[in-house]
Amino acid sequence: MNKYRYNLTGQLNEKGDVYSFGIVLLELITGKLPILKKDMNLGQWVKMMVQRGDIVSILDPRLRKDLTEVDANYITVWKTVELAVKCVEMNITERPRMSQIVVQLKECLNLLNARTSGSAPISMEIMSPTDSANTMSPTPR
Repeated sequence: MNKYRYNLTGQLNEKGDVYSFGIVLLELITGKLPILKKDMNLGQWVKMMVQRGDIVSILDPRLRKDLTEVDANYITVWKTVELAVKCVEMNITERPRMSQIVVQLKECLNLLNARTSGSAPISMEIMSPTDSANTMSPTPR
């Protein structure tokens, strides 16, 4: 029932905004439209591909260039995909707050900056320690 709150009440809420942000983020990452088929949306497709460990197929071909699994770019893209997947969870209680999203995106930016400056990479943790058991980790195909 929670996942359809906007449809029932017509009132916007933060978790609905998080879902929308997640879809926009997935559109940027994949280069695909939000509705792929009559029976599948972008969020569902990305979740399916992530569960298979197939991040490369998710990416817009323009983002795939020179991407290797040990590269900071790969790790950053994976963390961003993971975050977007959390944002589009159907159960709104499982979606992160916008403040958490900002923190995670800043970590992604810091990881890229550390790569260019030669500093040690930051933690690979995507969400809070309580969420880490539910967090997906990159698995090569």
